[in-house]
Amino acid sequence: MNNSMRFEFIVNLKHVNHRSQRCYMTRITKEPKMRQDLILAHQLQELMEKDKMVTVRQISKWVGLTYRRILQIMDILYLAPKIQEKILFSEEIAIYRLSEKKMRKVTKEIIWERQLKIWKAILA
Repeated sequence: MNNSMRFEFIVNLKHVNHRSQRCYMTRITKEPKMRQDLILAHQLQELMEKDKMVTVRQISKWVGLTYRRILQIMDILYLAPKIQEKILFSEEIAIYRLSEKKMRKVTKEIIWERQLKIWKAILA
């Protein structure tokens, strides 16, 4: 005696276009590195403001970056608002070519007017 059961039903299968992780990462990496870092810095700042218990050390462990590297990224927040705006929204080719080493000259300056002068010199 074979007590096997058989079920039949209609299935309407549709093709779904899932974006691959590679496609997603390609789109992200097209953004200038300085823009990626500035956005990350703002996100980290927002996270730390929402939860006062979160520290830079914890964040460094979560994202797999060193404590010092997180601090370097967070230093970008000290840029003059006009410079941050340019980094975030400008499509100038010079923004894509910005090196972090050059940007450290700008972030070390605390007076925004001087930052803007150094910024213009770097872009020229």
